[in-house]
Formats: sequence, C-alpha cells, structure tokens
Amino acid sequence: MSTAAPDLDTLARDLLEGWALSRRLLRRKVRSVMGEPALPTAQIELLRLVEREPGIRVGDAARTLRLAPNTISTLVRELKHARLLESGAGDDDGRAVHLSLTEAARERLGRWRDERIQSLMSALAELSEADRRALREAQSGMRALIERLEEEA
Repeated sequence: MSTAAPDLDTLARDLLEGWALSRRLLRRKVRSVMGEPALPTAQIELLRLVEREPGIRVGDAARTLRLAPNTISTLVRELKHARLLESGAGDDDGRAVHLSLTEAARERLGRWRDERIQSLMSALAELSEADRRALREAQSGMRALIERLEEEA
C-alpha cells in the first residue's frame, strides 16, 4: 500500500468532520438569532435551487439534486403546505409542474443567508491574517474537489 492512501484517508476524514461541524455550528448560531425553526436540509436545497432557477420543473429539480422524483414531490407538497413554494403548469406542457418561491420564502432565504454570512464574517475577523490567507488559498482546491465530486455523482 502506498503512503499516499493513509494521508488521503486522514484528509478525507478531517474534511468531512470539519464540514459537518462548521455547518452544524453555523446552523445552530443562525437558528438562535433568527428565532424560527430550521427547515430540513433537503427542503432548503430545493428552495435554493428554485431561487437560482425560477420555474424549474419537478423532474429537472430531481435530476439536479440527484433525488428521486417522488422525493421532490413530497418536498414540494411540504413546502407548499408551509407556504414557501408555489407550483403551476408551464406554458410549454400543461402536464409539467413548474416551481417558484413565495415572497415569504424569498424573504426567509435572504434573512438566513445574510445571517450566515454575518456569522461567518464575524468568525473570520477573529482569525489571524495567515489563517484567512490559508482559507483563501484553499478555495481553488475546494472548487476542484467539488467538480470531481459532481462528476462522480
């Protein structure tokens, strides 16, 4: 076995632990400030996708998020019940369901995004310049890693 395998194993484990912990801590901090219950991750991912691609069809959302169409349909039903998502037939095909955010969803996503950014900026401000530089320099490696993960998915 090469010496690279243990190094890659350690790096992979450290990255997973760091990502999970940082997401959890940010979510907890924002939830305490916002005072409203957090949505499940899958619902947030769907809302963010619809925010980026208004009018996206259910089937396209399923492909993009790599989820089963019936899972997306369940999420749509839940988010419509919460008045965060609207759906309607598209002009091109009366059978295709197109998704759009409600004003309440746009406001909520904006507030959560702003608060997450502020929380992260506050933490970054406490780091040394060397640590911030290391994080900046790691961004190209992170983008390359994300591209590889997308190719494998």
